[in-house]
Amino acid sequence: MKLKIIWPRTIANVIVFIFIHNVGAQQLSLPRYSAGNDEGDIKVWNSINIKAIRNFEKKYKVTENVNWIKSPDGFCAKSNIDGCILKAYFDHRGNWIFSVRTYNENKLPPAIRVLIRQTFYDYCILLTDELNIDCQPTCYIVTIEDDVSIKKINVCNGELTELKNFTK
Repeated sequence: MKLKIIWPRTIANVIVFIFIHNVGAQQLSLPRYSAGNDEGDIKVWNSINIKAIRNFEKKYKVTENVNWIKSPDGFCAKSNIDGCILKAYFDHRGNWIFSVRTYNENKLPPAIRVLIRQTFYDYCILLTDELNIDCQPTCYIVTIEDDVSIKKINVCNGELTELKNFTK
């Protein structure tokens, strides 16, 4: 039986999802869910799969200040953990699909920082999206800038790939 390797396509789909999600963030009008005491919030909490909530709490050890978003594809939990913005995505059954941690340069692993600095030595690291998918290597989408441009680069398996180049 021949097995197909699908993880590069999965990573590419997640990267495209992040770009679409970040570009249209101001235009996105999905409701945000949080705990409350009125009847409306109780109905909202009942629409979120309890397995997703339990999986989030078990995996990330966070129970407070979590915003839940319901989308046509499942659920997203967003929280601020140790100065990082965490977004965890779950399917309709509550199974964890992937997570994205967003942070600045000081939280970036030293080996990744060195790899970026060796190639883009005149650039300043602005923001990092750490992409975690089950049974896949961790990938980093890093936003860097210099005097004339801003670049988005992908760092995965020790390889750098330029995704986007914007001129100022």
